Amino acid sequence: MGKNQSSSVYFPSLDGLRFICCSVVVLGHSILGNPTWSNPALGISRMGVDIFFSLSGFLITSLLLREKIALGSVSLFNFYARRTIRIWPVYYTALFINLGLLALMGQRYLQLFGSEATSLPLGKLSLTYILFLGKLDHLHRANDHGTDVEHLR
Repeated sequence: MGKNQSSSVYFPSLDGLRFICCSVVVLGHSILGNPTWSNPALGISRMGVDIFFSLSGFLITSLLLREKIALGSVSLFNFYARRTIRIWPVYYTALFINLGLLALMGQRYLQLFGSEATSLPLGKLSLTYILFLGKLDHLHRANDHGTDVEHLR
């Protein structure tokens, strides 16, 4: 199943499916602004994300079950520490590349993506995503208080 049976779970047969999921998300985002293809692009992107998240859930569950069998219990602290070490470097690399492009191109960069945040100053926008505050907008949208970034102005 894997290279090191005790510490990792690897399913080579899922590599192709993960590649297809990532590819349809990239394809969907690249044609999302086209009026003719917007609805199919959104659908295909969502399908790729849904399948990818399902695979992630399966793999994470496999890791936790393997830890439970090997150690008799699951350490949530260790689990989240491993996930953080794995995800944060990629997240912050992508974030800083995008913030750099935003600093170079200005608001035109955000307009390429149709973002509602085009009127936010770079500092507030940076802080929002560096501190993972980008998804706190659900409270505002649930109460119909406007766009998801109005509270940052």
